Amino acid sequence: QVCGSTETDYDPAKGDTVCVHCGTVIEENTIVSEVQFAEDANGASSVVGQFISSSGTGMMSSSFAKESREITISNGRRKISHIAGALSLNSHHVEAAQRFFLLAVQHNFIQG
Repeated sequence: QVCGSTETDYDPAKGDTVCVHCGTVIEENTIVSEVQFAEDANGASSVVGQFISSSGTGMMSSSFAKESREITISNGRRKISHIAGALSLNSHHVEAAQRFFLLAVQHNFIQG
């Protein structure tokens, strides 16, 4: 925090953590590990959100696609770690960047 205060407020809807004293945004768009459920009109429950494992691997129908995706994720993690090292970023930032990259891969935002 800029002001040195340790009092923070977390808004789970936005994923933001803000300093109560000075209003500085400490963390934005955090990825949470909470499980939430929704109930449809028929009473059936379903999980809200998307599961991201710590290893970044998931179930896929094609073994070739899975292998290719795993290579992409591995290369992305390596490049993120390299850039973070050059910028002297701490592990928290590296882990957040890797989670965002994993989301991008899972939603097919990484092409070519």
